[in-house]
Amino acid sequence: MDGLIVVFLVFDFVLALALVVVTMAQMDMRYARQVREQEEYKSHFRSDRRKDR
Repeated sequence: MDGLIVVFLVFDFVLALALVVVTMAQMDMRYARQVREQEEYKSHFRSDRRKDR
């Protein structure tokens, strides 16, 4: 009986850890996309200034 409880505790811990990893990966992907969009936005205005000269 005790072994079963240990197995469930380990399984629960691994599940929680996987959830944390997935959440962090999603946050990282969102942050990377935000940075990329910001760079595209900035470079868009840089190219517009070059055309004006």
